[in-house]
Amino acid sequence: MLLDDDQVPLLRATSTKRVIRKSFVRNQQTSFVLRGHFSSLWITYFSWNLLLLPTVPLGLVLGWMGYSETWTFIVNFLAIIPLSTLLGNSTEVISSHTNDVIGGLLNATFGNAVEVILGVSALRFGLIDVVKSTLLGSVLSNLLFVLGWSFLLGGLFHTMQPINPAIADSNTSVLAVALFGFTIPAVFSATETELSKTNVQILSFLTAIFMFLLYLLFLVFELITHAHLYDNHKMIRSSSKRISEEDWNDSQTQELVDATSTGSLWLAVGIQLGTVILTSYCSEYLVHSIQGFSKRTKLSSSFVAFVLLPIVGNAAEHLAACAFAIKGNIDLSISIACGSSVQVALFVAPLLVISSWFMPGPLLTLDFHLFETVMLGIAVAVTSLALRDNTSNWLEGAELLISYAVISTAFFLK
Repeated sequence: MLLDDDQVPLLRATSTKRVIRKSFVRNQQTSFVLRGHFSSLWITYFSWNLLLLPTVPLGLVLGWMGYSETWTFIVNFLAIIPLSTLLGNSTEVISSHTNDVIGGLLNATFGNAVEVILGVSALRFGLIDVVKSTLLGSVLSNLLFVLGWSFLLGGLFHTMQPINPAIADSNTSVLAVALFGFTIPAVFSATETELSKTNVQILSFLTAIFMFLLYLLFLVFELITHAHLYDNHKMIRSSSKRISEEDWNDSQTQELVDATSTGSLWLAVGIQLGTVILTSYCSEYLVHSIQGFSKRTKLSSSFVAFVLLPIVGNAAEHLAACAFAIKGNIDLSISIACGSSVQVALFVAPLLVISSWFMPGPLLTLDFHLFETVMLGIAVAVTSLALRDNTSNWLEGAELLISYAVISTAFFLK
Protein backbone atom coordinates (compact mmCIF):
# COMPACT_ATOMS: atom_id res chain seq x y z
CA MET A 1 0.00 0.00 0.00
CA LEU A 2 1.29 3.45 -0.89
CA LEU A 3 1.07 6.33 1.50
CA ASP A 4 1.49 10.06 1.19
CA ASP A 5 2.19 12.60 3.90
CA ASP A 6 -1.45 13.53 4.51
CA GLN A 7 -2.96 10.06 4.47
CA VAL A 8 -1.19 7.78 6.92
CA PRO A 9 -3.60 5.17 8.31
CA LEU A 10 -4.22 5.48 12.02
CA LEU A 11 -4.85 1.85 12.91
CA ARG A 12 -3.29 -0.04 10.05
CA ALA A 13 0.22 -0.04 11.50
CA THR A 14 1.10 -3.39 9.99
CA SER A 15 0.45 -2.15 6.48
CA THR A 16 3.71 -0.23 6.73
CA LYS A 17 5.49 -3.49 5.97
CA ARG A 18 4.26 -3.12 2.41
CA VAL A 19 5.81 0.35 2.29
CA ILE A 20 9.09 -1.13 3.50
CA ARG A 21 9.00 -3.77 0.77
CA LYS A 22 8.38 -1.21 -1.96
CA SER A 23 11.04 1.11 -0.57
CA PHE A 24 13.46 -1.82 -0.74
CA VAL A 25 12.43 -2.46 -4.32
CA ARG A 26 12.89 1.16 -5.41
CA ASN A 27 16.24 1.51 -3.67
CA GLN A 28 17.59 -1.59 -5.37
CA GLN A 29 16.31 -0.98 -8.91
CA THR A 30 19.44 0.77 -10.14
CA SER A 31 21.71 -2.12 -9.22
CA PHE A 32 19.88 -5.24 -10.26
CA VAL A 33 16.65 -6.66 -11.62
CA LEU A 34 15.30 -9.76 -9.91
CA ARG A 35 13.36 -12.32 -11.92
CA GLY A 36 11.67 -15.64 -11.27
CA HIS A 37 9.71 -17.22 -8.49
CA PHE A 38 12.66 -17.43 -6.10
CA SER A 39 13.32 -13.72 -6.51
CA SER A 40 9.68 -13.00 -5.72
CA LEU A 41 9.89 -15.04 -2.53
CA TRP A 42 13.17 -13.34 -1.59
CA ILE A 43 11.71 -9.84 -1.90
CA THR A 44 8.46 -10.79 -0.22
CA TYR A 45 9.72 -12.71 2.80
CA PHE A 46 13.39 -11.91 3.39
CA SER A 47 14.39 -9.93 6.45
CA TRP A 48 17.64 -9.97 8.36
CA ASN A 49 15.98 -11.19 11.54
CA LEU A 50 15.04 -14.37 9.68
CA LEU A 51 18.62 -15.40 10.38
CA LEU A 52 17.26 -16.26 13.84
CA LEU A 53 15.03 -18.99 12.40
CA PRO A 54 17.39 -21.80 13.58
CA THR A 55 16.41 -20.86 17.13
CA VAL A 56 12.84 -22.04 16.43
CA PRO A 57 13.52 -25.81 16.38
CA LEU A 58 16.13 -25.37 19.11
CA GLY A 59 13.63 -23.58 21.34
CA LEU A 60 10.99 -26.26 20.74
CA VAL A 61 13.45 -29.01 21.64
CA LEU A 62 14.57 -27.21 24.82
CA GLY A 63 10.98 -26.67 25.89
CA TRP A 64 9.89 -30.23 25.08
CA MET A 65 12.84 -31.73 26.97
CA GLY A 66 12.27 -29.48 29.99
CA TYR A 67 15.82 -28.13 29.80
CA SER A 68 17.08 -25.11 31.74
CA GLU A 69 14.27 -22.57 32.03
CA THR A 70 16.76 -19.76 31.54
CA TRP A 71 17.94 -21.05 28.18
CA THR A 72 14.42 -22.10 27.21
CA PHE A 73 13.24 -18.53 27.76
CA ILE A 74 16.17 -16.94 25.90
CA VAL A 75 16.01 -19.24 22.87
CA ASN A 76 12.23 -19.09 22.50
CA PHE A 77 12.35 -15.33 22.98
CA LEU A 78 14.70 -15.10 19.99
CA ALA A 79 12.63 -17.64 18.03
CA ILE A 80 9.44 -15.59 18.16
CA ILE A 81 11.13 -12.56 16.54
CA PRO A 82 11.56 -14.12 13.04
CA LEU A 83 8.22 -15.91 13.38
CA SER A 84 6.46 -12.58 13.89
CA THR A 85 8.19 -11.24 10.77
CA LEU A 86 7.06 -14.23 8.69
CA LEU A 87 3.54 -13.85 10.02
CA GLY A 88 3.44 -10.20 9.02
CA ASN A 89 4.92 -10.81 5.57
CA SER A 90 2.54 -13.67 4.78
CA THR A 91 -0.39 -11.52 5.89
CA GLU A 92 0.73 -8.83 3.46
CA VAL A 93 0.84 -11.34 0.59
CA ILE A 94 -2.65 -12.60 1.42
CA SER A 95 -3.91 -9.02 1.71
CA SER A 96 -2.55 -8.22 -1.75
CA HIS A 97 -4.94 -10.84 -3.19
CA THR A 98 -7.97 -9.14 -1.61
CA ASN A 99 -9.64 -5.73 -1.70
CA ASP A 100 -8.77 -2.87 0.63
CA VAL A 101 -11.48 -3.71 3.17
CA ILE A 102 -10.55 -7.38 3.54
CA GLY A 103 -6.85 -6.55 3.45
CA GLY A 104 -7.28 -3.96 6.17
CA LEU A 105 -9.19 -6.40 8.35
CA LEU A 106 -6.49 -9.04 7.87
CA ASN A 107 -3.77 -6.59 8.84
CA ALA A 108 -5.75 -5.42 11.85
CA THR A 109 -6.39 -9.00 12.97
CA PHE A 110 -3.00 -10.63 12.40
CA GLY A 111 -0.93 -7.51 13.05
CA ASN A 112 -1.02 -8.25 16.77
CA ALA A 113 -1.28 -12.03 16.56
CA VAL A 114 1.93 -12.55 18.53
CA GLU A 115 0.68 -10.40 21.43
CA VAL A 116 -2.63 -12.29 21.44
CA ILE A 117 -0.89 -15.69 21.40
CA LEU A 118 1.45 -14.66 24.23
CA GLY A 119 -1.49 -13.33 26.22
CA VAL A 120 -3.55 -16.48 25.76
CA SER A 121 -0.58 -18.63 26.78
CA ALA A 122 -0.11 -16.59 29.95
CA LEU A 123 -3.83 -16.85 30.71
CA ARG A 124 -3.67 -20.64 30.39
CA PHE A 125 -0.98 -20.69 33.07
CA GLY A 126 -2.95 -18.28 35.26
CA LEU A 127 -0.30 -15.54 35.01
CA ILE A 128 -2.70 -12.61 35.18
CA ASP A 129 -0.07 -10.11 36.36
CA VAL A 130 2.19 -11.10 33.46
CA VAL A 131 -0.63 -10.46 30.98
CA LYS A 132 -1.36 -7.04 32.47
CA SER A 133 2.32 -6.07 32.54
CA THR A 134 2.76 -7.18 28.93
CA LEU A 135 -0.26 -5.17 27.76
CA LEU A 136 0.90 -2.10 29.64
CA GLY A 137 4.47 -2.58 28.41
CA SER A 138 3.33 -2.87 24.79
CA VAL A 139 1.42 0.41 24.98
CA LEU A 140 4.14 2.31 26.83
CA SER A 141 7.04 0.95 24.79
CA ASN A 142 5.38 2.13 21.58
CA LEU A 143 4.42 5.54 22.97
CA LEU A 144 7.68 6.33 24.75
CA PHE A 145 10.44 3.99 23.57
CA VAL A 146 9.70 3.64 19.85
CA LEU A 147 8.39 7.16 19.36
CA GLY A 148 11.26 8.50 21.46
CA TRP A 149 13.91 6.80 19.35
CA SER A 150 12.11 7.95 16.17
CA PHE A 151 12.13 11.58 17.31
CA LEU A 152 15.73 11.36 18.56
CA LEU A 153 17.23 9.70 15.47
CA GLY A 154 15.07 11.72 13.10
CA GLY A 155 16.13 14.91 14.88
CA LEU A 156 19.81 14.08 14.44
CA PHE A 157 19.34 14.00 10.64
CA HIS A 158 16.65 16.70 10.40
CA THR A 159 16.69 19.72 12.69
CA MET A 160 12.90 19.95 12.78
CA GLN A 161 10.33 17.64 11.16
CA PRO A 162 6.76 18.86 10.67
CA ILE A 163 3.97 16.56 11.86
CA ASN A 164 0.65 16.35 10.06
CA PRO A 165 -1.87 17.95 12.50
CA ALA A 166 -4.52 15.40 11.54
CA ILE A 167 -2.18 12.56 12.52
CA ALA A 168 -1.30 14.16 15.85
CA ASP A 169 -4.89 15.06 16.76
CA SER A 170 -6.31 11.67 15.76
CA ASN A 171 -3.72 9.73 17.71
CA THR A 172 -4.12 11.95 20.77
CA SER A 173 -7.89 11.58 20.86
CA VAL A 174 -7.86 7.82 20.36
CA LEU A 175 -5.19 7.37 23.03
CA ALA A 176 -7.32 9.44 25.42
CA VAL A 177 -10.27 7.10 24.82
CA ALA A 178 -8.02 4.07 25.35
CA LEU A 179 -6.78 5.58 28.63
CA PHE A 180 -10.38 6.17 29.66
CA GLY A 181 -11.19 2.50 29.12
CA PHE A 182 -8.26 1.39 31.27
CA THR A 183 -8.87 3.93 34.02
CA ILE A 184 -12.57 3.46 34.79
CA PRO A 185 -12.32 -0.13 36.14
CA ALA A 186 -9.30 0.83 38.27
CA VAL A 187 -11.05 3.92 39.71
CA PHE A 188 -14.22 1.91 40.27
CA SER A 189 -12.26 -0.70 42.20
CA ALA A 190 -10.43 1.91 44.30
CA THR A 191 -13.48 3.98 45.27
CA GLU A 192 -16.05 1.29 46.01
CA THR A 193 -16.19 0.60 49.75
CA GLU A 194 -18.28 -2.55 49.55
CA LEU A 195 -16.89 -3.97 46.37
CA SER A 196 -17.39 -7.50 45.23
CA LYS A 197 -14.91 -9.14 42.94
CA THR A 198 -17.74 -10.06 40.60
CA ASN A 199 -18.65 -6.41 39.99
CA VAL A 200 -15.10 -5.61 38.86
CA GLN A 201 -15.11 -8.62 36.54
CA ILE A 202 -18.46 -7.65 35.02
CA LEU A 203 -17.38 -4.02 34.56
CA SER A 204 -14.14 -5.11 32.90
CA PHE A 205 -16.00 -7.48 30.60
CA LEU A 206 -18.51 -4.83 29.51
CA THR A 207 -15.77 -2.20 29.15
CA ALA A 208 -13.81 -4.62 26.97
CA ILE A 209 -16.85 -5.08 24.73
CA PHE A 210 -17.29 -1.30 24.38
CA MET A 211 -13.60 -0.82 23.60
CA PHE A 212 -13.67 -3.62 21.05
CA LEU A 213 -16.78 -2.06 19.50
CA LEU A 214 -14.93 1.25 19.27
CA TYR A 215 -12.07 -0.50 17.50
CA LEU A 216 -14.50 -1.99 14.97
CA LEU A 217 -16.05 1.44 14.41
CA PHE A 218 -12.61 2.88 13.71
CA LEU A 219 -12.03 0.16 11.14
CA VAL A 220 -15.39 0.89 9.50
CA PHE A 221 -14.51 4.59 9.45
CA GLU A 222 -11.10 3.98 7.91
CA LEU A 223 -11.93 1.19 5.49
CA ILE A 224 -15.51 1.88 4.41
CA THR A 225 -17.35 5.11 5.24
CA HIS A 226 -14.35 7.45 5.00
CA ALA A 227 -12.00 5.35 2.89
CA HIS A 228 -11.55 8.32 0.56
CA LEU A 229 -9.50 10.01 3.26
CA TYR A 230 -6.93 7.26 2.82
CA ASP A 231 -6.97 7.03 -0.98
CA ASN A 232 -3.55 6.35 -2.46
CA HIS A 233 -2.01 8.85 -4.84
CA LYS A 234 0.71 6.50 -5.96
CA MET A 235 3.41 8.27 -4.06
CA ILE A 236 5.86 6.80 -1.68
CA ARG A 237 8.75 8.28 0.19
CA SER A 238 11.99 6.51 -0.55
CA SER A 239 14.98 7.84 1.33
CA SER A 240 14.35 11.61 1.20
CA LYS A 241 12.65 11.94 -2.20
CA ARG A 242 9.24 11.22 -3.65
CA ILE A 243 8.43 8.68 -6.35
CA SER A 244 5.70 9.98 -8.61
CA GLU A 245 3.21 7.97 -10.65
CA GLU A 246 5.40 8.49 -13.71
CA ASP A 247 8.36 6.94 -11.88
CA TRP A 248 6.12 4.13 -10.72
CA ASN A 249 5.46 3.14 -14.33
CA ASP A 250 9.16 2.65 -14.94
CA SER A 251 9.58 -0.86 -16.34
CA GLN A 252 12.29 -2.00 -13.95
CA THR A 253 10.49 -0.66 -10.90
CA GLN A 254 7.16 -2.13 -11.98
CA GLU A 255 8.75 -5.53 -12.60
CA LEU A 256 10.24 -5.56 -9.13
CA VAL A 257 7.02 -4.35 -7.48
CA ASP A 258 5.05 -7.03 -9.34
CA ALA A 259 7.40 -9.62 -7.87
CA THR A 260 6.26 -8.69 -4.37
CA SER A 261 2.58 -9.19 -5.20
CA THR A 262 2.69 -12.36 -7.27
CA GLY A 263 3.70 -14.70 -4.46
CA SER A 264 1.62 -17.80 -4.21
CA LEU A 265 -1.52 -17.19 -2.18
CA TRP A 266 -1.61 -20.77 -0.95
CA LEU A 267 2.05 -20.64 -0.01
CA ALA A 268 1.36 -17.52 2.03
CA VAL A 269 -1.63 -19.19 3.71
CA GLY A 270 0.53 -22.21 4.52
CA ILE A 271 3.31 -20.02 5.93
CA GLN A 272 0.80 -18.10 8.01
CA LEU A 273 -0.81 -21.21 9.49
CA GLY A 274 2.56 -22.84 10.14
CA THR A 275 3.88 -19.67 11.73
CA VAL A 276 0.85 -19.35 14.02
CA ILE A 277 1.29 -22.96 15.17
CA LEU A 278 5.03 -22.57 15.79
CA THR A 279 4.48 -19.24 17.56
CA SER A 280 1.90 -20.89 19.82
CA TYR A 281 4.33 -23.59 20.91
CA CYS A 282 7.23 -21.17 21.36
CA SER A 283 4.98 -18.85 23.35
CA GLU A 284 3.90 -21.74 25.58
CA TYR A 285 7.50 -22.59 26.42
CA LEU A 286 8.44 -18.92 26.76
CA VAL A 287 5.63 -18.12 29.21
CA HIS A 288 6.14 -21.37 31.13
CA SER A 289 9.81 -20.48 31.73
CA ILE A 290 9.27 -16.85 32.80
CA GLN A 291 9.28 -17.54 36.51
CA GLY A 292 12.36 -19.76 36.35
CA PHE A 293 14.15 -17.16 34.23
CA SER A 294 13.16 -14.43 36.69
CA LYS A 295 14.50 -16.36 39.67
CA ARG A 296 17.78 -17.16 37.93
CA THR A 297 18.41 -13.63 36.68
CA LYS A 298 16.96 -11.87 39.76
CA LEU A 299 14.57 -9.97 37.49
CA SER A 300 10.94 -9.73 38.55
CA SER A 301 8.39 -11.33 36.27
CA SER A 302 6.66 -7.94 36.02
CA PHE A 303 9.84 -6.36 34.66
CA VAL A 304 10.35 -9.21 32.17
CA ALA A 305 6.74 -8.90 30.98
CA PHE A 306 6.85 -5.09 30.86
CA VAL A 307 10.22 -4.59 29.12
CA LEU A 308 11.20 -7.80 27.28
CA LEU A 309 8.00 -9.41 26.03
CA PRO A 310 6.72 -6.33 24.11
CA ILE A 311 9.91 -6.45 22.03
CA VAL A 312 9.14 -9.92 20.71
CA GLY A 313 6.20 -9.20 18.46
CA ASN A 314 7.15 -5.78 17.13
CA ALA A 315 10.92 -5.72 16.71
CA ALA A 316 10.70 -5.26 12.94
CA GLU A 317 8.15 -2.45 13.19
CA HIS A 318 10.20 -0.72 15.88
CA LEU A 319 13.20 -0.63 13.55
CA ALA A 320 10.99 0.48 10.66
CA ALA A 321 9.63 3.43 12.66
CA CYS A 322 13.17 4.65 13.36
CA ALA A 323 14.19 4.12 9.73
CA PHE A 324 11.30 6.20 8.42
CA ALA A 325 12.08 8.98 10.90
CA ILE A 326 15.69 9.08 9.70
CA LYS A 327 14.45 9.32 6.10
CA GLY A 328 12.25 12.27 6.98
CA ASN A 329 8.85 10.57 7.16
CA ILE A 330 8.02 11.22 10.79
CA ASP A 331 4.27 10.89 10.12
CA LEU A 332 4.71 7.25 9.24
CA SER A 333 6.82 6.70 12.36
CA ILE A 334 4.04 8.19 14.47
CA SER A 335 1.48 6.00 12.70
CA ILE A 336 3.51 2.88 13.50
CA ALA A 337 4.19 3.75 17.15
CA CYS A 338 0.83 5.23 18.15
CA GLY A 339 -1.15 2.91 15.86
CA SER A 340 0.38 -0.14 17.54
CA SER A 341 -0.48 1.28 20.97
CA VAL A 342 -4.08 1.83 19.91
CA GLN A 343 -4.34 -1.70 18.55
CA VAL A 344 -3.09 -3.17 21.82
CA ALA A 345 -5.40 -1.00 23.92
CA LEU A 346 -8.57 -1.33 21.83
CA PHE A 347 -8.12 -4.77 20.30
CA VAL A 348 -5.65 -7.04 22.11
CA ALA A 349 -6.57 -6.11 25.69
CA PRO A 350 -10.37 -6.39 25.20
CA LEU A 351 -9.94 -9.63 23.26
CA LEU A 352 -7.93 -11.19 26.08
CA VAL A 353 -10.41 -10.01 28.72
CA ILE A 354 -13.31 -11.54 26.80
CA SER A 355 -11.34 -14.72 26.06
CA SER A 356 -10.57 -15.26 29.74
CA TRP A 357 -14.29 -15.79 30.39
CA PHE A 358 -14.21 -18.84 28.15
CA MET A 359 -11.02 -20.34 29.60
CA PRO A 360 -10.35 -22.20 32.83
CA GLY A 361 -8.50 -20.28 35.48
CA PRO A 362 -8.78 -16.74 36.88
CA LEU A 363 -10.51 -14.01 34.88
CA LEU A 364 -8.52 -11.15 33.39
CA THR A 365 -9.84 -7.72 34.37
CA LEU A 366 -8.94 -4.16 33.45
CA ASP A 367 -8.48 -3.37 37.14
CA PHE A 368 -4.85 -2.32 36.95
CA HIS A 369 -3.08 -1.31 40.11
CA LEU A 370 -2.81 2.38 40.91
CA PHE A 371 0.86 2.39 39.88
CA GLU A 372 0.16 0.97 36.42
CA THR A 373 -2.81 3.26 35.83
CA VAL A 374 -0.84 6.37 36.77
CA MET A 375 2.07 5.30 34.55
CA LEU A 376 -0.28 4.86 31.59
CA GLY A 377 -1.82 8.27 32.19
CA ILE A 378 1.59 9.94 32.40
CA ALA A 379 2.74 8.22 29.20
CA VAL A 380 -0.32 9.41 27.25
CA ALA A 381 0.09 12.94 28.66
CA VAL A 382 3.80 13.12 27.78
CA THR A 383 3.13 11.78 24.27
CA SER A 384 0.31 14.29 23.75
CA LEU A 385 2.60 17.13 24.81
CA ALA A 386 5.27 15.94 22.38
CA LEU A 387 2.76 15.93 19.52
CA ARG A 388 0.85 19.11 20.31
CA ASP A 389 3.23 21.54 18.54
CA ASN A 390 3.04 19.48 15.30
CA THR A 391 6.82 19.28 15.04
CA SER A 392 9.44 16.83 16.26
CA ASN A 393 13.07 17.26 17.29
CA TRP A 394 15.76 15.25 19.05
CA LEU A 395 15.12 16.86 22.46
CA GLU A 396 11.51 15.66 22.51
CA GLY A 397 12.79 12.20 21.64
CA ALA A 398 15.20 12.30 24.56
CA GLU A 399 12.37 13.37 26.87
CA LEU A 400 10.24 10.39 25.82
CA LEU A 401 13.14 7.97 26.24
CA ILE A 402 14.00 9.30 29.70
CA SER A 403 10.35 8.94 30.70
CA TYR A 404 10.42 5.31 29.56
CA ALA A 405 13.70 4.72 31.42
CA VAL A 406 12.21 6.08 34.66
CA ILE A 407 9.11 3.87 34.36
CA SER A 408 11.23 0.82 33.49
CA THR A 409 13.44 1.48 36.51
CA ALA A 410 10.37 1.59 38.71
CA PHE A 411 9.26 -1.79 37.36
CA PHE A 412 12.77 -3.15 37.92
CA LEU A 413 12.64 -2.15 41.58
CA LYS A 414 8.98 -3.05 42.03
